[in-house]
Amino acid sequence: MKRVVTLILGLVLVMSLAVAGPAAAQDERVTGSEIVILNVRGTSNCSDFGMDGYFRTTGLVYFAATTLYDGQIVQDFFAPFNNTFPDGASVFLEEGFLNTRGRAVDVWPLTPGKKVEVFWTLYSPDLQPFYEARAVVTSCDSTTLKSSAHGPAHQLMENHSFETQSPFDADAAVFWQGNNTFNDSRVCDPPGPASPTYHGNCGFLFIAESIAKSKIKQTYTGTIGQKKDIVYLHGFAQSFVGYTGGAKVKAKLFFADGTSNTLAVTLPAGEHLYGAFPNATPFEAFMKLQKPIVSASVIIQQKFGSGNIAFDAVTLSVFTNSNTPLRALPVPQAGATPVNLLGG
Repeated sequence: MKRVVTLILGLVLVMSLAVAGPAAAQDERVTGSEIVILNVRGTSNCSDFGMDGYFRTTGLVYFAATTLYDGQIVQDFFAPFNNTFPDGASVFLEEGFLNTRGRAVDVWPLTPGKKVEVFWTLYSPDLQPFYEARAVVTSCDSTTLKSSAHGPAHQLMENHSFETQSPFDADAAVFWQGNNTFNDSRVCDPPGPASPTYHGNCGFLFIAESIAKSKIKQTYTGTIGQKKDIVYLHGFAQSFVGYTGGAKVKAKLFFADGTSNTLAVTLPAGEHLYGAFPNATPFEAFMKLQKPIVSASVIIQQKFGSGNIAFDAVTLSVFTNSNTPLRALPVPQAGATPVNLLGG
């Protein structure tokens, strides 16, 4: 039997909050979980609007609701949901200004007749996006759903969170590679404001130098995605006192016709904070695909300088615009363990 769940962003009813725990492998953790936008309804005073949806999950997930208007994030809601709905549940969400992670700007009430893009995203407990529903509506119109799409997110990275043991994805056969990382390393200690670890057991810590740049890189190979799919680079960074280096995170995307494109985020010298889990402000970049990807490389580069900066939970995902099967994970090599980048 389907259940009805009412969600008002800022006040979450029925679904309970919980502390994140470890996740299973990608092909297992998303089994039976999805979210779909059905229609839009609500007020017509431009201060908010409501959307009906369908939600199904078999365990702890994180839910994010992001609204884009006039090129700006005007809503950024993020929270863990611990209830299970294996038979599905109807949901109503009120879309209005909310700034859980510090990215949204308050421009409500909106101007009538402008495009508003809505993204509902489900994340696994180890902060990998795995399913998304998106829609385009006209501001202040409480009935018109211009377009909508939903489907799984295909995570292209292995050991995105630099972990050392299962049930995280540390047993996968594809690992990070380092260049000039003689003083940099994965660091495993409890998460905290002075720790390189944002979530789980480990993170990766760069020690900036005045005479050398360093970087870590991971490469994905395989045809994936299609026109109108969204590719999404996402993660968390934290610098420490005296950091002057500046860093860059980028994803280089390569296509079958020999062309390429790049997603990039520059983190300038200065303070970058993880903040309290799970509501830290992520770094992110995304684009709509025009053609399938055949390979991709994610590169985290530390520039010249001094001080330290850490990274954790870095993902590169392709959100499909249809409910296609999730890609299979690579088969781990027997006895495979994560690469220790210290001295690489």
